[in-house]
Amino acid sequence: MTAGGDCRIARPDPSHLTTLLLTPIALATTPLPRVDWSPSFVLLLLYLGIPGTAVAYWAVAMASRHLPAVTTSLGLLATRW
Repeated sequence: MTAGGDCRIARPDPSHLTTLLLTPIALATTPLPRVDWSPSFVLLLLYLGIPGTAVAYWAVAMASRHLPAVTTSLGLLATRW
């Protein structure tokens, strides 16, 4: 809700619409890839996913503590695209 009390529905992001359109086409026209779920592969996924996410959130938190709010906001907005 905004300060005036009216509730507005956000416009859908074009990337969401593209995903909704292209995912069924891709699934219908190509076979699913075969994934070898070996223990080393699972460990690599965990190693890359968990610390990578934690380090990214920590870096943003540390940067936002030392930068003005406008600079942090514009920096995060720029990384969105």
